[in-house]
Amino acid sequence: MEAAETKRIARRGLLLVVVVLVIAYAMQGYAPTHTARVVERAGPVLLIAWLSPFALASIDAAGLYMMLTRLGRERPFRALFALRFGLEAVASTAPFGPVAADASMPIIFHRALGLTSVDGISVMAARKWALLAGHALCIALVLAIAFTTLHAVSYTHLTLPTS
Repeated sequence: MEAAETKRIARRGLLLVVVVLVIAYAMQGYAPTHTARVVERAGPVLLIAWLSPFALASIDAAGLYMMLTRLGRERPFRALFALRFGLEAVASTAPFGPVAADASMPIIFHRALGLTSVDGISVMAARKWALLAGHALCIALVLAIAFTTLHAVSYTHLTLPTS
């Protein structure tokens, strides 16, 4: 065994020990019976909450697949799903996660899918535009459906007394 390989194995072993210690520290005071009661009370809602990241990553991966196909850079859906799910994990867990996930997207697209930087950035920009358009559509839909209720509640909470 070479010295470099021995150092690599030692670093990985040290990293494993640190991860185990962090998990052990985080699990202090863990009450499995309480967790079981919460899961039992949540019922099917918990299943929906657990499956929603998979569904969102699937929808996002389908959108990426369509965009890349239009660019003539078709990639396998499975690879796109894995990348989107991984980026979603970064966005959910890392400090400044959404910023880190969005900033690393073109680099990951280049390394994992072989896309040029220009294609990666243009796909990211098109994805952001589609997200903003979707959000605007949802807000418009909510306003159209609940305008009178929102107006009444806003009026009572946002107006100053006239006395």
